[in-house]
Amino acid sequence: AGRVVSRNFETGELDYAVDLGSSTESRPVFYKGFMLFQLRNHTLICMDATTGKVLWSYQRSVPFTTTIQRSSDPTVMNDKVYIGFADGHVVSFRLEDGHILWETKISQKTKFTDVDMTPTFYNNKLYVGPYDGDLRVLNPVTGTLVGMVDKKISRRPLFFNGFMYAGSMDGNLYKMDENGEIIASKQIAESNITGVETFKSLLAVTTAGVHLVFLKPSDLEVVDLFNL
Repeated sequence: AGRVVSRNFETGELDYAVDLGSSTESRPVFYKGFMLFQLRNHTLICMDATTGKVLWSYQRSVPFTTTIQRSSDPTVMNDKVYIGFADGHVVSFRLEDGHILWETKISQKTKFTDVDMTPTFYNNKLYVGPYDGDLRVLNPVTGTLVGMVDKKISRRPLFFNGFMYAGSMDGNLYKMDENGEIIASKQIAESNITGVETFKSLLAVTTAGVHLVFLKPSDLEVVDLFNL
């Protein structure tokens, strides 16, 4: 329903409850006392995390009626906000006041143009891709395209021990260098890979087919698999 609630962690006592007017689609992102959400109506909200006061907001005009109905989580780096929208654009804002610094269109489609991947930083570059599209590498200062990974990456890539691990729409997991050159690959599912994280010394990979797969990061050997 769009209500954001804050409670004391130890006592459960209510700090505040704020109605934002539309469903909160992204997880809350915290940075230097700020809290940011993306809403179902394509609005980015920046709040004071302590008081719940809305400091600024930006609503994106999305002309398409067909969207994936998922949302990119905001990413904050060096007091700048980076986020994808359903109209195929990645936009950078100044954290202090929400001033737009740049916007770049990375999807060339006319349907399902959503950028619902969370932008990810690595070596001063911004990695982000549209739904069912190739992963783009952007200059975070200007938003210009500086590279591309020719794979339909489903969720944000994981950077671990100097390598990039990314899952595709067709169930492949890729191990790549930072330029997108494939070092190893493993077909682990027939469905979309929905997440790649680390767990102890292993990779933990989830799929839309409700699998949890553990792999060795060195050669992508499957160590264990669970049907959830």
